[in-house]
Amino acid sequence: MTAEGPVNPRWMGRWLIAAGIYNLVWGAAMVLAPVWTLRMLGVTPATTELWPQLWACVGMIIGVYGIGYLIASRDPARHWPIVLVGLLGKILGPIGFVRSAVLGELPWSMGATILTNDLLWWVPFAMILWHAGRVAADHSLATSLSGVARGGEDGRRRREVGHLLLLHQVHRDLHGHRHRPALPQLHRVLRGKLHLAFPVVSNW
Repeated sequence: MTAEGPVNPRWMGRWLIAAGIYNLVWGAAMVLAPVWTLRMLGVTPATTELWPQLWACVGMIIGVYGIGYLIASRDPARHWPIVLVGLLGKILGPIGFVRSAVLGELPWSMGATILTNDLLWWVPFAMILWHAGRVAADHSLATSLSGVARGGEDGRRRREVGHLLLLHQVHRDLHGHRHRPALPQLHRVLRGKLHLAFPVVSNW
């Protein structure tokens, strides 16, 4: 975590951008050409007059989700509720479709888009939520330790808490690296942190 906000791996933003663009394109196709997209999925709209209108409304909702994903791509950990809502929709949607198809209310051919609409995004969205949970836990731990350090009555206790804060900061710095650093890099990080916290210790 930095002063500006949590550190997010780049792939998270890229996946959310891809999800946003996909939703906007597919949603626009459903809104602008509802009959064509229904026929592409094996549905004949003439059987029910309201199908094209309802299908276009679903497309509008999908497009709105796309805007949300693009917003979340700027800071996935901070905008995790958008990702959570999207993941829930991508899980509950296929469940509802299977139920309707089994009951004969929808043709199985409409499930052709489940792979790209839903299943494709399960793993990256779940990993983003896991990352957001870890960021929140780190922030909570750092806040708690800082509060204990400020309210400590004993100098020894404050020093021990300071050591914990130091190790926690080093952990977050190392977590920000894309690859595990070599031992010399680890030594430089630890030495820099210790030098800031304890200027007397500078030649170890």
